[in-house]
Amino acid sequence: MQKILYIISILFILIFSSHLYGQLEGYGSVTIGYHNNPLYNYQKLGDQIKQTYLEIKGSKDYANSTLGFSYVSGLMMFNQFEERNFYEHTFATNYQIKIFNEKKKENVDTLSADGEESEENQSDADSIQTEEDNPNYNSLIFGLSLGARHDKEIHQEFNNYGLTFTTTYKQEENPNFLFNLENSLSYRNYTYISELSNLTDVFSFQIGKKQEIGFNYGLKISAGLKYYAQTAYDTTRFEIIRSFVVKGAGKGKPGSKVYSQKQILIQPQSNGSYQLILDMSVGHNWTSTTIQTDFLYRYNPRSEIRYLAQYVNTTFLSEDIYNDFFSHEGPEATLKFTQKLPLNIQFKLDTEFLYKKFKAPALSLLGEQVAEKRIDLRTSLEITLSRYFDIGAGLGIDLSFNVGLMRNQSNDNYNDYSSNFISLGIGIGF
Repeated sequence: MQKILYIISILFILIFSSHLYGQLEGYGSVTIGYHNNPLYNYQKLGDQIKQTYLEIKGSKDYANSTLGFSYVSGLMMFNQFEERNFYEHTFATNYQIKIFNEKKKENVDTLSADGEESEENQSDADSIQTEEDNPNYNSLIFGLSLGARHDKEIHQEFNNYGLTFTTTYKQEENPNFLFNLENSLSYRNYTYISELSNLTDVFSFQIGKKQEIGFNYGLKISAGLKYYAQTAYDTTRFEIIRSFVVKGAGKGKPGSKVYSQKQILIQPQSNGSYQLILDMSVGHNWTSTTIQTDFLYRYNPRSEIRYLAQYVNTTFLSEDIYNDFFSHEGPEATLKFTQKLPLNIQFKLDTEFLYKKFKAPALSLLGEQVAEKRIDLRTSLEITLSRYFDIGAGLGIDLSFNVGLMRNQSNDNYNDYSSNFISLGIGIGF
């Protein structure tokens, strides 16, 4: 079934792209490696991992607008945990409307008509340059994306699909000044766990300075809400806290507890969360070096989260599938460093620090509450070495080597773990 969906999607893209008569770009890669904890939990069961990635995109320019599309897919394949294999893909389209600055446009039209420049508009002509270097318009962009995940039947509860509609206003006239307004409205449906289906809306305002060489900074403020489609839950499958039955002693045997086999669904009857996000970034670009730091803080005025506790809920392609950013609050910090080495080798270092405070209890491995609030402290480090080879005719090959490690300290026993990985990848772009 996954292969059929994959083929249909590709055919649809090719038909759509041929209709646009626009430029088509693509990139595909295969990564092979070993991960000592690919399921991200206390058990730390290692496995060999294979991952494919495919991206196809294109666009068509019109007089005052641009229509674009993209298709991204990924296939995750395990060795020992073959039943955990899954496929994800997303199709997206966007329509950009160019809002022209009439004054600058009139100056350009006048210069083109007269063929000569007066001293009065000489400075305007110098500041305008070309539309590519300094466009005389801002952009209003409407985007629509549809994504889905498909698992094997044994793990079909991971199956889900989502629809996202975005509206973005971007300042384009000054290429060194960053000013964006964006609203993203999303609906995600979990086919086999309807209790987790939800609607989210996030509005963000971003301002800053950006340039290819030099000092950059930015400030982004976001406000979001999350609403679950239903408040009732299936009591035959889920329970709020771990239940058990005490068996009495008898015939020389001591009494014991028999624990329920139901899944723990945190706060299933609560509905609606709000979150405010402050994101600040500072960086500097040199000819061969880039340093970028980000500090982000999440604050939840109301946090009525809902997620499956003690469940394998993370993957390479879609981390926190049942546990998104609305679930926690606290500070986050990242540092990114890139350096161009001899032989055109690219070195990249990514570090991350997250302090997550959940409005949910921390549990033991048996599902019993051990603390009123779950708190996670997560640190990670990843190093990438890559080399791009231009083979001509618009084609290129990208070779990469990745190594990383991560530690997630938590007072929730199931989520207290560490992990590390190593991988090799090859990609082809056109």
